Amino acid sequence: MPTRIAIAHDYHLLTEALADLVRKSGDYSIVFTAETYDHVLNQLRQVVPPPDVLLLDMSLIRNFDAVTQLCRRYPSLRVLVLSVPSHDVFVARIERLGVHGYLLRQSRPEQFQQALRELITTGSYFPKPSARVLLPSVANSSQLNNREYNFLRWACSELTYNEIADQMCVSPRTVDGYREVVFQKMSVRTRVGMVIKAMQEGLVTL
Repeated sequence: MPTRIAIAHDYHLLTEALADLVRKSGDYSIVFTAETYDHVLNQLRQVVPPPDVLLLDMSLIRNFDAVTQLCRRYPSLRVLVLSVPSHDVFVARIERLGVHGYLLRQSRPEQFQQALRELITTGSYFPKPSARVLLPSVANSSQLNNREYNFLRWACSELTYNEIADQMCVSPRTVDGYREVVFQKMSVRTRVGMVIKAMQEGLVTL
């Protein structure tokens, strides 16, 4: 029986290209494709049993809480995240959240095929060790909890702090608290400094 794979990417042409590559890579079948995170959730509710593998582009991930909930709700689903080059802190973070693998978007077809094989046979695929000796500032950034990471991602947008509070369904005072904690853990003093450091460490993709 072929391995059942779902693909979630926000660009239709790339979704189709991935689907074509999957079909040519082995005994795989495409269960569904999706272009938004809500579409992914709707499809997963309708497909029984769920797919064996979900290829999930990082652009569709709303926040780290959403990833945790997805992995917990569908424990048999192996999630392979596709993203731009990111710091080991980011890779270690998504691994702790329950994601089963990580692959760079610009990977060659043979790397993609290897990732699928290892994910299916061993249950995970992480091309680089996530456990490295980190600089103190990077180690501190990895200590952000889910809510702090969520705040960080919103803070790297054009939203004001009050608008971020609305998005997170918390009070502006709570957001002020998140900001102070994140500033301290990332060893920065301004929002601009926070955004720059978050990009350097691969904690966010813009």
